[in-house]
Order: sequence, then structure tokens, then C-alpha cells
Amino acid sequence: MQCISLYNIIPPGLYMTSKVALCFIISGDHCLNKERIWREWIEPNKEFINIYFHYSDLSKIQSKWIRDHAIPQTETMGTSYFHVVPAYLTLMRHAIMQDAQNTWFCFLTDSCAPAISPTQFAKMFVLYSDKSIFKWKPAQWNPTFHKRANLKYLPKEYRLSHYPWFTLTKIDAQLCLRFAKTKTRVF
Repeated sequence: MQCISLYNIIPPGLYMTSKVALCFIISGDHCLNKERIWREWIEPNKEFINIYFHYSDLSKIQSKWIRDHAIPQTETMGTSYFHVVPAYLTLMRHAIMQDAQNTWFCFLTDSCAPAISPTQFAKMFVLYSDKSIFKWKPAQWNPTFHKRANLKYLPKEYRLSHYPWFTLTKIDAQLCLRFAKTKTRVF
């Protein structure tokens, strides 16, 4: 895999103030299915990438690398399907508090693998670091029957579903955290 450092792509000055937070949620076996690939992918740009792991059981983590990047056990939440949003919020809050230079928050699962080269990712970061990126569509379930995401409390046009991997800007991550505090009935 040929890799070029962000130093060669990012305009002078930007790299000093911007970092990417890779935020993984792991459960089950508590491993990262493609850990070797991720580690090789991250290495060329490790100065600009922070890694965070949210887990449900620290004792199940066998990888030293994952343990080294795991958030404190006191900050973890349940990661079951119905409770994954608090885990996302915990990761957001931790990554924001841990490094003020984190400006892009990529949320990933234990089964994710990098689909583009580190060079292409670096270019995307430069071009889109001020944009959140995620794929959504109208919810495919009946929100009055199924409690998933409390969608019944939202107007019909906001009853959406999304993929579990997405990227938020710092501003949007902060808005998510604010929403959870101020819109407690829906949250």
C-alpha cells in the first residue's frame, strides 16, 4: 500500500489545527476485524489521527493496541442496538474533551475496514473537513410499533434511519451533544 503523509497534502497551517478522530464501537468479541489493515492505514498519518474505542467489557479486549486507545471504563455505556446512541455521544464527548484539535469525527464499527487509501482519505479531509457525511433514508419501520430511536416523537419528515458509519464535524458533534441535553423527552 503506497501512502503519502498528510504533510504532503494539507495546506500549511491547517495540519496544526485539525485532526481526525476515528471513533470505533466494538462489542461481541471486542476485536477489530481488520485491525492489522487499520493499523497500517493509520500509520502514515498518525500525527493527524486520534483513535478511540468504546466497548462494553474491557476484560474481553485482547489487543494491546485497542486497549491503548480505549476510552476510560467509567465513560462506557451499553452498546446494544437500542442503546447505541448514548455510546456514540460518549465517544463524541470524550474525543472533543481529549483533543481540541479533533475537527472531524468518523464513527465506525468493529466490522468496518478502510475502503480508500490513506492518501484519498487525507484529500477528503482537506476538501470536506467542514462537512458532515452520512447516508440516510426514511425509516423502514413503523415508529408507533417499534420503539427504535424514539422516532414517534419526531415529525414525519424527520423519521430517518442511517448507516452505523458516518462522519460529523465538530460543530455537528457539539449540536448532537446539546440536543441530548436539551431535548430530553425525545432523547
